[in-house]
Amino acid sequence: QLDNGQLAEAAETFNQLMQRNTLNFWPYFFLAGVYNQLGQHKETVLTCENALYFSDRSNLRKLGMSSFKNSIFSQFYYTLGTAGLNLNRYMDAVTCFERVVKSHNYKKTNSSIIKKFYPTSQLSSSAFYALVHYNLGIAYSSLGDRKAALRQYEKLKKLDKEKAEKL
Repeated sequence: QLDNGQLAEAAETFNQLMQRNTLNFWPYFFLAGVYNQLGQHKETVLTCENALYFSDRSNLRKLGMSSFKNSIFSQFYYTLGTAGLNLNRYMDAVTCFERVVKSHNYKKTNSSIIKKFYPTSQLSSSAFYALVHYNLGIAYSSLGDRKAALRQYEKLKKLDKEKAEKL
């Protein structure tokens, strides 16, 4: 379904998988990516929240999310942050993007499956890092926190001058 661009059908399949095994993180992770691509941001947030609620600690630990070392962590919270931006939940977006920045994990995700749902996984580490800081700057600016937005602008000037100027 995903290979054929049938995102709505893929979303239904992932929903069925979640009903069978709610302790598995992967259907939630992929469903959030599909919803994000479909522009269904409320569903993206709900799916991410459910993933965090239903996944037990051992599943998250297996993914390395508790130690911030797995690129899945970055993709997951980046997706949740962009959904927050699109829903005007700027504080939530800041929290998510700050988690990505603090993780110091800007590696590309190597899985070809993940690359289908998370276009950011195809970016170089510096391009992904710049995108996170750009979105973080947008979120801070939308909250009216000019100092924090300016800090992101200063970081962006070194990473991506075009995005810095856009910010």
